[in-house]
Amino acid sequence: MAKKRDGELISSIKVIVGLLYFFLIFVCFFYLDKLLFNWIQSGSDSSFHNKLAGFFSAYGRLEWSTLLFSLIFLIFAIDLRNREKYLNLAKICFLGGILAGISVWPPKTILGRERPRGSGNDSLHYFKFDPRKDSLFYSLPSGHAASSMGSAFPVFMANPMLGTPLVILAILTGWSRIELYEHWPSDVLTGWLIGIISGYWIFKRNLRSNSV
Repeated sequence: MAKKRDGELISSIKVIVGLLYFFLIFVCFFYLDKLLFNWIQSGSDSSFHNKLAGFFSAYGRLEWSTLLFSLIFLIFAIDLRNREKYLNLAKICFLGGILAGISVWPPKTILGRERPRGSGNDSLHYFKFDPRKDSLFYSLPSGHAASSMGSAFPVFMANPMLGTPLVILAILTGWSRIELYEHWPSDVLTGWLIGIISGYWIFKRNLRSNSV
């Protein structure tokens, strides 16, 4: 009975946190995006900041945040004593990042939000998809934030000690995308949300498949 109450409490907390996060995205999108963007940009014009942002932005690409760490976990699986553990981590890291990376494209192409490096406004232009041109209207949501968090979150759920550094890297990736004038804060928040949902879904499916 106590376990059931604990489970219901945890479920309620998840719902409340999820609703608060949605509310935060809503507030940022409609009221605080430019204010937060300018605050992040203030005092960060040094070459060091730009190089640091460039590093974390590059990390957020699928080949680093997803494929690299999946490969590292596969290498660790050579240790036969922990083979199953690291094979599972490699699988959920890879699938979480890929799913999140794919999931950002429908809203990106439908909404057509302009990046900060464009005219400086955050307007929606809708169905601006044109692979022959620059991705100026692919701002919402951030693919880098989504894929890096999509890889990190299921690893964190499975193994908090190994997953925490990956989550921190995903957070820094989101910061870097704002710093480089590629995304508005709400783009990054939405990307993280997609990554968390994708990673959580992959983690749960992996648990079910291993329990069969």
